[in-house]
Amino acid sequence: MSLANLLKINKHQLTFEEIPDLLDVSPGYARKVVADFVEKNYPAIRLVRIVPNSGNSIISVNVGIKAARNNPVICLDNDVKVDQNFIAPLLCHFKKGDVFAVCSKIYNPNHSMRIESFNYPGFYKGRLIGYADQNGHDKGQASATEVWFAPGNGAAYDKDKFLELGGLDPIFRPIYGEDVDVCYRAWQRGWKTLCEPASITYHLSHKTTKKHFPDRYFQAIRLKNQFILTWKNVRDVNLICEHFAWTSARTIFALLKGDLIYLQGLSLAIKQIPEVIERRRKEKGIQRDYSDKGLFKRLQNYHSH
Repeated sequence: MSLANLLKINKHQLTFEEIPDLLDVSPGYARKVVADFVEKNYPAIRLVRIVPNSGNSIISVNVGIKAARNNPVICLDNDVKVDQNFIAPLLCHFKKGDVFAVCSKIYNPNHSMRIESFNYPGFYKGRLIGYADQNGHDKGQASATEVWFAPGNGAAYDKDKFLELGGLDPIFRPIYGEDVDVCYRAWQRGWKTLCEPASITYHLSHKTTKKHFPDRYFQAIRLKNQFILTWKNVRDVNLICEHFAWTSARTIFALLKGDLIYLQGLSLAIKQIPEVIERRRKEKGIQRDYSDKGLFKRLQNYHSH
């Protein structure tokens, strides 16, 4: 078992508290000071060095998982803390051949449950979005639950399936939506994603992104990647027509109201249309186990019980 913990940090931020008892860690952007610290204090950890400025966290995850010696692989962001016994409950599910990813039950640092833990897909105002299973949050779940995606801040992946899918797609650079995309593509191939409530992690949301991206730009990036997630993955003709109808109306409204964040997000997405077309072409011949609406129905029914 390997842990790909992406330590995009410097000597002033790195503390023992931020590195739990890990077995193997493959950090991206490991500067000499980080490498020296890890090698001195955690000799069992193997470092994978990413050339500075060679990409972003998406590239780091892909490189780290490819370099991992064992299967499955657990990825942790540096703003995630873990419960002492979080590993074993995740790994037991990979004995089944149809599991792609498993995530923990995610809490905020104050121990309130986050909406990331239990999720299912839907189509709202022309866009592919995720919904939170409020019943799962309020009442908790006693056993593993099928979910749409495993949040990338703390998830275990079947390495072979991950590499077969091509890993996280850099089209979602610099951040946001890549974890949803890879799990959606896995579901289309019949590979499940689960949330395991016996595994617990704590996530300080956007701690890192707030340091690197101004809030307005981050909102535009989120919108950009929501468009790309829809354009890249939705195949249902009716949903595509619904998307373009809503997008046209919303764009006119944004122009009239001067909604610069929406317009920037749409503009950034349009610039990546050639990449979207390339991805759709590559996926064209793939046998899909679920239609878009078929997967929506499966997971929506699952979470309605």
